[in-house]
Amino acid sequence: MDVIQLENISKKYKETIALENIDLKIESNRIYGLIGVNGAGKSTLVKIITGNIFPTKGSIKLFNKSFSKELIKSREHISATIETPSFYSGLTAEENIRLACIELGIEFGMEQKEIFQQLEIMDSLKKKAKNLSLGTKQKLGLGIAFLKNPDLLILDEPTNGIDPISVSKLRRIFRDFIEKENKTILISSHILTELYEIATDFIFIDKGKIIQVVSKTELTKDLDTSVIGYRDNIEEVYNLLKIACPEREYRLKNNTLEVRGIYSKDEELEIIKKLRLNNCKIEIKRDNLETYMIKLVEGDNEELN
Repeated sequence: MDVIQLENISKKYKETIALENIDLKIESNRIYGLIGVNGAGKSTLVKIITGNIFPTKGSIKLFNKSFSKELIKSREHISATIETPSFYSGLTAEENIRLACIELGIEFGMEQKEIFQQLEIMDSLKKKAKNLSLGTKQKLGLGIAFLKNPDLLILDEPTNGIDPISVSKLRRIFRDFIEKENKTILISSHILTELYEIATDFIFIDKGKIIQVVSKTELTKDLDTSVIGYRDNIEEVYNLLKIACPEREYRLKNNTLEVRGIYSKDEELEIIKKLRLNNCKIEIKRDNLETYMIKLVEGDNEELN
């Protein structure tokens, strides 16, 4: 099922175009990573989905509902933490949770307590919010977002301030969550190494436009691997490789030969074997989500210019 369907969505602030002709579909049972530089349009996009602001033009469907009253009802199935979670600083963590439960019209029962147990902050519930560490505040905000068991969970920098062990546990919480029927998560984050581990799909946005939506499986296939060889007179090796593997991309400089455009393990092993046979020292360099984004954005900007 399509959880979100955006068609031709644009948003203008006077003469500034924040979003331009956005078409986007988000499916259930997926974790989407929303990626873009500051000012790319991520926050504006999320605020339109949550109803905090309205688009200048375009149509939006949430859970296949599009009329105004239906959208209001549909948004009851969304939980969102946009920017830094805010609490009543003079109240304890538990008092903040109970207030959130009252606003949602639910009890703070065993089902609700379970998420805070999974987040491992039960020992901090009696502390005042102002005395909590950044990581514990982040977990508290995440727990409150889970309270009503939403169908769509939208999170902004959810791992900010959280230690690596807790982040690993958080990944499992997210994966367990989407395995329930029709659950979806949309995460906006600048921590791309972590986002790569969490997400199943990626949405790249730049200058108010969606430039790519891609599954993790497909993206991983496109991540480039380079094999770098070092030795004196490496031009000899370069000439041999150009004949043996003409489809590869080569960069030759100062006794260094970089072989790029390697997309499979077999190709990588073949290049390494040939370099070793020619007495080269070897270094492996792999693309990641950050380098992929940079290439994607720079390539898109070159097309525009």
